[in-house]
Amino acid sequence: IGLLLIDLGGGRKSKDDEIDHSVGFVFHKKVGDQVKKGDPVMTIVHHAAQTNVVAKIIEKMNKEVITISSQKVKPLKMIVDKVI
Repeated sequence: IGLLLIDLGGGRKSKDDEIDHSVGFVFHKKVGDQVKKGDPVMTIVHHAAQTNVVAKIIEKMNKEVITISSQKVKPLKMIVDKVI
């Protein structure tokens, strides 16, 4: 997801790259949430001139990132471990 955000301009590939704070992803569902047909899972916030980039991001999200299953999935643990 982070690499896709970089493609949108919301992150850096190198330290000299500028970050566009006006683009990003808004997730409406979390792992384990029920999703019904027609429910938005996420929104991509972008500039009008980025339609080609957004189309590639949508394709990649659907193929490699987001999985919708008919089986119930346990939510992920938010805190995996503590470092002391």
